[in-house]
Amino acid sequence: MAIALAPAIGPVVGGHMHVWFGWSSNFGLLPETLVKPDRHALRPGRIFGGYYTLLRDGPFMTYTLIMSLVLGGLFATTAEFPFLFIERLGVPTDQYGYYYATIALAFFLGSLAVNRAAGHVISDKLLAAGRDDAAAGAITITASQCLFAFGLGLIFATVLYLYVRPWRVVQTAL
Repeated sequence: MAIALAPAIGPVVGGHMHVWFGWSSNFGLLPETLVKPDRHALRPGRIFGGYYTLLRDGPFMTYTLIMSLVLGGLFATTAEFPFLFIERLGVPTDQYGYYYATIALAFFLGSLAVNRAAGHVISDKLLAAGRDDAAAGAITITASQCLFAFGLGLIFATVLYLYVRPWRVVQTAL
């Protein structure tokens, strides 16, 4: 649940900092957290050995694939939503964070549900429910965009029919 806090608060604070102090002020908010670098961390044998160990672990790879798919969807919306809300829908930069906070709240509530269900519901059932909810959300987004695009097709075709076709008829008659 704590993971939901930073994405909820970050855009709110960051949006206000951007408006009040400029975009670069966000870099001064958090200091570097790495105390002592590991000089051997980037040795190829160590890197490839770690990957080899992980790739052979079936349950780890299954859970990683599931997490990768849902996080990919989250990152896609996280990357696109500021442009959509701020640039396309005209939401003020310092207000956008409140819109995004609703997504973080939903994440928090999902985490809270697992916290309450832990020990009462089998983990695989919770995982399946999360997978199904995430898939339904993705399908809903796609379906809503298809409905929107269908509406656009109706509007564009009607406008073209009403305004472009008569012009061609007049042009042909000349």
